[in-house]
Amino acid sequence: MEGESSSDESSSETINTKAATPVVAVSARDSAKSDGNLTDAEDEEFTLVSRKKKIASIVIDASQNTAGLLDTLSSHLGSTLEGRFENGKLRVFPKTIIEHRKLQSYLQAKKMRSHTFEMADNKQLKAVIRGLPTDFDQKEIASELKGFGFDPSHISILRNRKTNTNMPLFLVVLKRTQENKEIFHITNIGFFRVVIEPLKGSSMPPQCYRCQEFFHHSRLCNRAPKCLKCSGSHLTAECKKSVKSPAKCANCGGPHPANFSGCPNNPINRKQHKDKPKNNIWTEKAKARAQKATPQQQKP
Repeated sequence: MEGESSSDESSSETINTKAATPVVAVSARDSAKSDGNLTDAEDEEFTLVSRKKKIASIVIDASQNTAGLLDTLSSHLGSTLEGRFENGKLRVFPKTIIEHRKLQSYLQAKKMRSHTFEMADNKQLKAVIRGLPTDFDQKEIASELKGFGFDPSHISILRNRKTNTNMPLFLVVLKRTQENKEIFHITNIGFFRVVIEPLKGSSMPPQCYRCQEFFHHSRLCNRAPKCLKCSGSHLTAECKKSVKSPAKCANCGGPHPANFSGCPNNPINRKQHKDKPKNNIWTEKAKARAQKATPQQQKP
């Protein structure tokens, strides 16, 4: 949500507040199965697909002897591990969640800098509550939501980045499940009428507030910390830079914080590739071969 940040990182009907399990919709297919009324013709419309869970890759800061490192990691797992060298780093592809955890533990034990990405099973559902005053007790929000059958892992008020003031918006984080999506149907918190909606995605690329690099989050990063304000080798929360001293970007060294949208090293400011040629060379060659193969009619 543009212009908003969590405090921990820079309708007329009243709903019953008694404990209740969120409603889970039953598919038409499941309903028909339970009644035994699904005909053969209707059954042909459905295809059962076994979906394989996608395992997150791990990006390791290793620019030398990557083949040897890949062999070492494969030996540690007891199975062949595939990798790809890109942008000066080694990206490895574990095949199972167990392999992923083993690799993470090994890399942390060896203090090897790396990052990974959120597993599908661990993805979070982020919701924003509108309609509550800024001084509303967050513990009461948690209590109300638990009364509806939800168990939030995090609740915080959102702040305006420009004015650095609290806004009447509360961020709620839950596990991403079909049941937890029912939170968007709540219309009352206590005696307040509210609207709960999904947190809008930012137009900016995700940035890690531990190492200040892009396209991953600090929660899944074990690189050495870099300060967002002064580029020092410490967490931003531990920075002792005075307000008057100039900032220094950890990515480009410029006089601005690392999350400055105008930073030349920010992916949104990198030069786009030149326009691709409109004519595909392979298509043109295929057309030429087809024309040669077509017999030409002789003139009378």
